[in-house]
Amino acid sequence: MDSVSFLIAAYNEEESLSQTVERCRASGEAYCRDYEIVILNDCSTDRTAEVMEQIRLQYPDHVRLLHHEVNKGIGRTFEDLFHAGQKEWLLIVPGDGQYPPEAIKDCIPIADDLDLIVFRRTYKHYTLYRHIISFFYTNLPSILFMSNIIDSGTVKCVRKDLIEAIPITSQSVFADVERVIRAKRMGYRVGSIDIEQGARTGGKACGASLRVLWPTVIDVFRTWWKIVILRS
Repeated sequence: MDSVSFLIAAYNEEESLSQTVERCRASGEAYCRDYEIVILNDCSTDRTAEVMEQIRLQYPDHVRLLHHEVNKGIGRTFEDLFHAGQKEWLLIVPGDGQYPPEAIKDCIPIADDLDLIVFRRTYKHYTLYRHIISFFYTNLPSILFMSNIIDSGTVKCVRKDLIEAIPITSQSVFADVERVIRAKRMGYRVGSIDIEQGARTGGKACGASLRVLWPTVIDVFRTWWKIVILRS
């Protein structure tokens, strides 16, 4: 795993973004021959854009900045980041600091044998409501598609050529799960590593809001219809 893009999704992350970037930079320097850090601001309303520019000026050789002119949500942000990354491996790192970019070192020993690596959480810093949502989000797709999704709501480390080879139709956060399902069905090698998810270091969680959940439910069943019934 010589070449890695650390892809940071940022929405109102002025408090945690600098720390997250520093962790990505330290991981890139320690474990990668070549790396970049791409930060996408999803139309934040706080000082995230200013913090991003300060970071770019500090590390101009490794940091690229992208901006959404209107808020497009976490699903679209992840997809835009995946397609923006230019290195061999692409790792999504939410700007809130919950997912450890340092785990890239655990991907290195297995990278030659895999095309997609799921970061399986050993513990989730969730409320009871979020635990219930997470249970159904992981188990419903596994049942519908008769495939072990591993951990639906977590981040993935993916080869760039897999992103380019598999067209995704979901417009919500389910796009990330659809990619795992299609990758397995197309014969790509999917594996996982265990990580310890940290607590948020800034920002506000919105992954279980109705604005996010409703499009996700629609995409689950729309994708099931296409893949299982229509076999497309």
